[in-house]
Amino acid sequence: KVAINLISFMGSHELVQAVNSDDAKSLTRVPRVGKAKADKIVFEARSKKKQLEKMLQLPGNASSANGMLEQVEEALYALGFQKKEIDAATLRIEKLETRPDDLQQMIKLYLGNL
Repeated sequence: KVAINLISFMGSHELVQAVNSDDAKSLTRVPRVGKAKADKIVFEARSKKKQLEKMLQLPGNASSANGMLEQVEEALYALGFQKKEIDAATLRIEKLETRPDDLQQMIKLYLGNL
């Protein structure tokens, strides 16, 4: 739920930048994220800095479905989700008739299915 709030409020790119630059203060602007929780998010993300830097180099929207899926998986992995959790969400999402073509909306869809 916290991840959904963070992405909904900040957007995925701004969230990655804040975590990558150890900017816990900007995370506290999000409802239900206080100083302690923001500090914990930044601390836990330190071990994932390389993945976050890689995500910052990716374009905001993927040109193909596979490219977007890779970006979504990278974002979820950087947020601390395990591969098996992401794969299970992928299976549930593949059964849906329609899926968003916007990266941020796709990440929200995944977070709702984790």
